[in-house]
Amino acid sequence: MAHELPAEIEPPEHVWVSIREQLVLEGTVREFSKGKQAASWWQTFGELFRNRVLATATLAAVLVVAGLSLSRTPPETPSEIQNDPYSSTVSLLSAQEHDLANMQLASTSAVDTSLRQNLQQVNDFIADCDGTRKKSLPTN
Repeated sequence: MAHELPAEIEPPEHVWVSIREQLVLEGTVREFSKGKQAASWWQTFGELFRNRVLATATLAAVLVVAGLSLSRTPPETPSEIQNDPYSSTVSLLSAQEHDLANMQLASTSAVDTSLRQNLQQVNDFIADCDGTRKKSLPTN
């Protein structure tokens, strides 16, 4: 009797539909859309930059605009010059550095000498920056 059955039997259509739905739910296969889906605005925007020349030109234009906007410094108003927020901090730190220099113990170790030299270089740099900042402030 088994030899009388055909070698392949086509299952009913609902079996294929249920298998397909299960595979889609599991994420194994994706549904094919009946029609072409509309692309999102981001995908459409990205299509503009597929050409490398256009992308390079756009990037160059953005960099030029950014450079121009950053190179312009707004003029300071007289109230901002008079209310320099850093002047009190600079004078306080200068006084504290002077007091600290007076409190240092006499030490002859190489580490202390090196640290003092490094601190002096930092102090010189700070003084140079402060002098440059004061020169750049417009005078009345």
